[in-house]
Amino acid sequence: MQPTLLQLMQGHAERTPDAPCVACGDTLLTFRDLDRRSDALANVLVARGVGAGDRVALLAHTAPIFY
Repeated sequence: MQPTLLQLMQGHAERTPDAPCVACGDTLLTFRDLDRRSDALANVLVARGVGAGDRVALLAHTAPIFY
């Protein structure tokens, strides 16, 4: 079975947490940064009642502050 995108990102964050992941202008996010931000978003969604298998729409600008 193929790993999910989440599994790939988490694995990379564990192996090389300080490696660059997202760059935009002068802003650089590492895999650790993105992992922490995605965990924070997941916690907010769970607190609002979103569960496994629920679909969530995401609308965001293409700037690192939204990652």
